[in-house]
Amino acid sequence: MNLTKEVLEKEYHTNLLTRKEIAIKYGCSENKVRRLSKEWHIPIIYNRTFLSRKDVEFTVDQYQLLLGTLLGDGTITVNPGSGSCKFEVQHTIKQVDYLIWKTEMLRNFIPRKPPYKLITWKIGKPSKLRGFSKKVYEGVGFHTIVAPCFNELRNLFYPNGIKKVSKTILDQLGPLGLAVWFMDDGSVEGSGKGLRINGFWDAQEQQAILSYFSKDYADIEIHDYKASSGEHVISFSSLDAPKFVKTILPYLHPSMYYKIRYVNTEPSETTR
Repeated sequence: MNLTKEVLEKEYHTNLLTRKEIAIKYGCSENKVRRLSKEWHIPIIYNRTFLSRKDVEFTVDQYQLLLGTLLGDGTITVNPGSGSCKFEVQHTIKQVDYLIWKTEMLRNFIPRKPPYKLITWKIGKPSKLRGFSKKVYEGVGFHTIVAPCFNELRNLFYPNGIKKVSKTILDQLGPLGLAVWFMDDGSVEGSGKGLRINGFWDAQEQQAILSYFSKDYADIEIHDYKASSGEHVISFSSLDAPKFVKTILPYLHPSMYYKIRYVNTEPSETTR
């Protein structure tokens, strides 16, 4: 096999081979691998600490937490210098207990104490008369260490560098991951009887989401929420909402019970 740009990127970022290992595999010199990497602007994963984590894996619950958060508020970021990846998330200051719960779930991947940091950001649309909104919001967030398992998640969620929801992802989603997705981006419907999950999805993603939920819910819909921004909403009717809540209830963090307060299902002793 020729050492093309696509092949070299895969060997570095998916197979996590070193320059020497690539040279041996393709019967060429390390200098050639170095030259091609530079010519094609391919970042080299050179961090030995990162490579030593090849065998580090997520627990089942950690993987579900990450799936749900990446469908919601989480991101996988790439170090431009090395190509190594880490997980990041932030929530509003009111959700600090929820965020701490996530840090406890991912404790072995978090590099600092305390595991979260205070974040401030501004939100507002530009206006000819007023300029940008001056309103400041506070939030909390954290990031993990870099590790090959996060590179694998990056490949799953960002196939072309842009986050996408796919059937492959949804087929792996269990009740815990679904609960986290709802806790991140879910809320009650305007009527107070149904539920919804907000997000930004193209037509292909919407079809995958509808196919996933239609297996269990009869009245599931996706419609425009804020058409000007491209935001959509998954809508659970008042008939489907109780069934959905029963699925996710054992995994909801207590601070998130308010999101299901109008649905006729109360938290039980099995809730954790």
